Amino acid sequence: MIDCKADMTSRGSGRHAIERAAVKAHLHFGAAFDLPLHYVFDDMGVLDPIDVKLARRPGPHSRIGSRAPYYLVTTRMDRRFDDIFGSVPTGVDRAA
Repeated sequence: MIDCKADMTSRGSGRHAIERAAVKAHLHFGAAFDLPLHYVFDDMGVLDPIDVKLARRPGPHSRIGSRAPYYLVTTRMDRRFDDIFGSVPTGVDRAA
Protein backbone atom coordinates (compact mmCIF):
# COMPACT_ATOMS: atom_id res chain seq x y z
CA MET A 1 0.00 0.00 0.00
CA ILE A 2 1.15 3.52 -0.73
CA ASP A 3 0.25 6.73 1.08
CA CYS A 4 1.28 9.58 -1.23
CA LYS A 5 2.56 12.62 0.65
CA ALA A 6 2.58 15.61 -1.71
CA ASP A 7 3.75 18.93 -0.27
CA MET A 8 4.70 17.31 3.04
CA THR A 9 8.44 18.05 2.77
CA SER A 10 10.14 21.26 3.81
CA ARG A 11 12.87 22.11 1.33
CA GLY A 12 14.40 24.52 3.84
CA SER A 13 14.75 22.08 6.74
CA GLY A 14 14.95 18.85 4.73
CA ARG A 15 12.23 17.15 6.80
CA HIS A 16 8.97 15.38 6.06
CA ALA A 17 5.87 15.95 8.23
CA ILE A 18 3.68 12.89 8.84
CA GLU A 19 0.61 12.93 11.05
CA ARG A 20 1.09 10.83 14.22
CA ALA A 21 -2.43 9.38 14.09
CA ALA A 22 -1.82 8.19 10.52
CA VAL A 23 1.41 6.44 11.52
CA LYS A 24 -0.36 4.71 14.42
CA ALA A 25 -3.26 3.61 12.20
CA HIS A 26 -0.90 2.37 9.49
CA LEU A 27 1.11 0.32 11.97
CA HIS A 28 -2.07 -1.35 13.28
CA PHE A 29 -3.49 -1.88 9.79
CA GLY A 30 -0.27 -3.37 8.49
CA ALA A 31 -0.04 -5.74 11.46
CA ALA A 32 -3.68 -6.81 11.25
CA PHE A 33 -3.66 -7.53 7.52
CA ASP A 34 0.04 -8.30 6.97
CA LEU A 35 0.29 -5.60 4.30
CA PRO A 36 3.33 -3.38 3.82
CA LEU A 37 2.68 0.34 3.68
CA HIS A 38 5.02 3.00 2.34
CA TYR A 39 4.91 6.77 2.36
CA VAL A 40 6.03 8.18 -0.99
CA PHE A 41 6.95 11.85 -1.02
CA ASP A 42 6.91 14.23 -3.95
CA ASP A 43 10.71 13.95 -4.23
CA MET A 44 10.17 10.18 -4.69
CA GLY A 45 11.74 9.42 -1.31
CA VAL A 46 10.16 6.45 0.50
CA LEU A 47 9.66 5.70 4.20
CA ASP A 48 7.47 3.24 6.07
CA PRO A 49 5.66 3.73 9.40
CA ILE A 50 8.42 1.94 11.30
CA ASP A 51 11.02 4.34 9.86
CA VAL A 52 8.90 7.24 11.10
CA LYS A 53 8.45 5.74 14.58
CA LEU A 54 12.19 5.10 14.86
CA ALA A 55 12.88 8.76 14.06
CA ARG A 56 10.75 9.73 17.11
CA ARG A 57 10.87 13.45 16.47
CA PRO A 58 7.53 15.07 17.32
CA GLY A 59 6.86 18.31 15.49
CA PRO A 60 6.05 21.49 17.40
CA HIS A 61 2.40 22.22 18.08
CA SER A 62 0.93 24.40 15.37
CA ARG A 63 -2.16 26.56 15.34
CA ILE A 64 -2.35 26.55 11.53
CA GLY A 65 -3.44 23.81 9.15
CA SER A 66 -5.17 20.77 10.63
CA ARG A 67 -3.41 21.27 14.00
CA ALA A 68 -2.91 17.50 14.18
CA PRO A 69 0.23 16.30 16.00
CA TYR A 70 2.89 15.09 13.60
CA TYR A 71 6.37 13.63 13.33
CA LEU A 72 9.27 15.32 11.58
CA VAL A 73 11.59 12.95 9.74
CA THR A 74 14.78 13.99 8.01
CA THR A 75 14.92 13.32 4.28
CA ARG A 76 18.30 11.66 4.91
CA MET A 77 16.32 8.61 6.12
CA ASP A 78 14.56 8.27 2.76
CA ARG A 79 15.03 5.15 0.74
CA ARG A 80 15.09 5.39 -3.02
CA PHE A 81 11.81 4.68 -4.82
CA ASP A 82 13.59 2.36 -7.27
CA ASP A 83 15.10 0.33 -4.42
CA ILE A 84 11.64 -0.40 -3.01
CA PHE A 85 9.42 -0.65 -6.09
CA GLY A 86 11.83 -1.22 -8.98
CA SER A 87 12.76 1.17 -11.73
CA VAL A 88 10.30 3.47 -13.43
CA PRO A 89 9.42 2.28 -16.97
CA THR A 90 11.02 4.20 -19.83
CA GLY A 91 8.89 7.14 -20.94
CA VAL A 92 7.20 7.69 -17.57
CA ASP A 93 7.67 11.23 -16.27
CA ARG A 94 8.17 11.12 -12.49
CA ALA A 95 7.27 14.79 -12.15
CA ALA A 96 3.85 14.30 -13.79
